[in-house]
Amino acid sequence: MSQAIRWRLARTLPALGGLALLACLAGCVITEEGLEENPLSLPDIFPPSKVVASYRQLAKPERAGDDELTDQMGSDEKLKILRKWSIFTSLYADYGLPEKPKKVRITITEMTSRVSAYGAYSNIRPGLQAPEQYVKIGTHATLDGERLYCVKNKYFIVVRDLSSSPAEQRRAMLINFARSAAGRIPSGSEDIDPVSFLPYENRVTASERLDKEDPLGLNIFTKGAVTALYRDKDKEAKVFIAQHETVSSTVAAFETLKQEMEKGGGKLSPISMGDAGFQGKLFKQTCMIAQRDHVVFGAYGDFDEETMRELLATIDRRVKPILPIEQKAAKKEEASSKEPGE
Repeated sequence: MSQAIRWRLARTLPALGGLALLACLAGCVITEEGLEENPLSLPDIFPPSKVVASYRQLAKPERAGDDELTDQMGSDEKLKILRKWSIFTSLYADYGLPEKPKKVRITITEMTSRVSAYGAYSNIRPGLQAPEQYVKIGTHATLDGERLYCVKNKYFIVVRDLSSSPAEQRRAMLINFARSAAGRIPSGSEDIDPVSFLPYENRVTASERLDKEDPLGLNIFTKGAVTALYRDKDKEAKVFIAQHETVSSTVAAFETLKQEMEKGGGKLSPISMGDAGFQGKLFKQTCMIAQRDHVVFGAYGDFDEETMRELLATIDRRVKPILPIEQKAAKKEEASSKEPGE
């Protein structure tokens, strides 16, 4: 073994050991997504008795079968969507008062990742409802009649009223149970990437959706993408953002998207956006696209050019911080690989 390799190992191994020790002391684990808190066991996420009013957990959480999940989700179709996004396991528990009819059922499904949990949630919750039906619990939550759907970290939570409670009482009860359960999950309230790249201004509430397949139907974004609807007065635009594992696959997808636009609308005009940007037509509508680092993003619709350009510029500013962070990491790795005195 060369002296240079021995020196690098001498520097690297203590650092890794120290990181692992700190992780253990802090109650964390090292995963592919970085340093994360140790997850609770699934039964521990269920609210204990008398946390919400005087309601008690009537029995310990147990595994939810297809019948329980279908009833809880509201339809076979929604259960199929949930399974499509990779379930790890599901448990349920009922709440109420002794010797009284059951009041609430909570189902908590542990998904295989935060992306899977968000993908399931964004495809199951109903869209285009009144703003008050969307509440900030965990990452997001949606009220839908007798049910409340909620996502936080890699957990998908459904709270259901079993007793046909009056509307205001039901709303408060569902929210309080969901808030109690989500509050027992220690982290993961922030949006996942690339959902976090979506600007808030003019975004239609709860219109964002993560798809496993190409939401454009062009078979370009083969690992899926996020979409959202934007409105400015009487104008609309659909935004799409796809994040790729490598720059080469990002550029390939971007070039294919350019070709599709050229087929439908002729010559493209370059725009100053990201690492590359173009304006043209997609689905016979004005479209602007850009590529920055590992991300392809764009918008199409009847927004005027200035509004659409500003929308994409805002996305670009949200994506842009990724690049300096990676450059810093590369420079740090390069510096640490040098011998002392070089």
